[in-house]
Order: sequence, then structure tokens, then C-alpha cells
Amino acid sequence: MAIPQFLKQIQEQKDKLKESNKGDFRAKCAGLLKELKEHNGDRYQELNKVFHNKYDKLNIQKKKILGFYALLKSELKQYKESTDVMLQDQKKAVKKTTKKVMSKVKEVRKNAQKTVKDVRKQVKKEVDDVKKAAKKTAKKVAKEVESAKKSAKKVAKKVEKKVAKKKTKKVAKKSAPKKTTKKTAKKVTKKTTKKKAKKVAKKTTKKKAKKK
Repeated sequence: MAIPQFLKQIQEQKDKLKESNKGDFRAKCAGLLKELKEHNGDRYQELNKVFHNKYDKLNIQKKKILGFYALLKSELKQYKESTDVMLQDQKKAVKKTTKKVMSKVKEVRKNAQKTVKDVRKQVKKEVDDVKKAAKKTAKKVAKEVESAKKSAKKVAKKVEKKVAKKKTKKVAKKSAPKKTTKKTAKKVTKKTTKKKAKKVAKKTTKKKAKKK
């Protein structure tokens, strides 16, 4: 192979390598633009137009496309960093909010438990008060019943006494005439005996006087 032809092949290979490098960078730029689209749609539209108008060409100089590639990398890095910062801030905010929420939940739970305890105490107190009142009422009712029984017994005794008195009075009334008849009979017999005795005495005195 002649030297000129050999040199020509080497130059062709170099040119092909350059073209492939350019093509690789065009593909890399397109990939970076896709990533940029996820972070900022407006900036993606702007840089995508610039890429297709100036850099997405076969005969583009490598220096030019390398400059655009570096610009895309820088832009994407800024957005990634700002996104990371935002994510970190969001994480911090989420942690802070979570702490506040958990603290509030604990406080609410504590207050709820306290409220439940207070309600239980209050209910127990009210139940105890009701029981005490019921016992007191039961004792009072028992006393009243006992008192009513005693009063009933007293009334029954009084009634019995009254009934007995009435009965005795009735019996006395019934038996009273018999006693009077006996007394009058005695008086009559006494009077008749006295009269007879007087008559007999008079007769005997008269007979004695006649004999003399």
C-alpha cells in the first residue's frame, strides 16, 4: 500500500470518529434535554428549540456542541441541586410536621385517657351517691314502716279497748234490770214482813189485853 493512500485512510477514520463523537454528543444532548423536561418544562422548550436550530446537525463543530452539552449539564445540575434542596426541605418540613402531629396525637390521647378516667370517677361517684341515697331511703322507709306498724298496733289496741268497753256497757245494761228487781223484791219482802209483824204484834197485844 502506498503511503498517500495509507494517510488517506487514516484521515477518513479520524473524520468518521469525529462524526461519531458529534453524533454521540447530539444523543447525549437529547438525553439531557429529556431529563431537563422533568424539572422545568419552560426551560426545556427554550433549549430544545436552540438545540434543533443550531446543534442538531451532521456538520456541527465539536467545540460548539460540547459547549451546548456543558450548558445542558450545568442547567440540569442546578435543577437537580435545587430539587435535592427542595426535597431535603420538604423532608425536614415533613419530619417537623410529623413530630408536631405525633405530639398532638399523644397530647390528645393523654387528654382522652384523662377524660375517660375523670368520667369513670364521676360515674363511680354518682353510682356511689345513688347507692348511698338508696340505702338511706331504704332505712327511712323501713323506719316509717316500723313506725306505721307500731301505730297500727296502738290503734288496734285502742279499738279493742273501745270495743271491749262497749261490750261491757251493753252487758251491764242488760244485767242492770235484774239487779233492780232483786233489790225491789228484797225491799217488798222487807216491807211485807214488817207489816205482818206489826199486825201480829197488834193482835197479840189485843189478846193479852182482853185476857186481863
